[in-house]
Amino acid sequence: MSRDTILTDEADVRYSYDNIRTHGWLSGHIAGLNAAAEFLREEAVTLFRDGDDDRASKLRKLADEMVKRLRPDMEKRCALHEKANPDVIEAE
Repeated sequence: MSRDTILTDEADVRYSYDNIRTHGWLSGHIAGLNAAAEFLREEAVTLFRDGDDDRASKLRKLADEMVKRLRPDMEKRCALHEKANPDVIEAE
């Protein structure tokens, strides 16, 4: 476990760099999932354009299923981390 770097703003509010960074990392998973699903959807459009409707439909369904099945757990992990490890550090 690393030592936490404490950030302080103009109002002397103290923030945990580690908590902010970890929360950003977890949120990045959701952004990555969205980007991957969008990539698959764009590939499906290309396949539709090329007349390969069956493969395009399967790819579109895969993208939708991926988001449907993975996103809720990713969001739950983010919320749990944010609740257990708030960015703002309580005053001592």
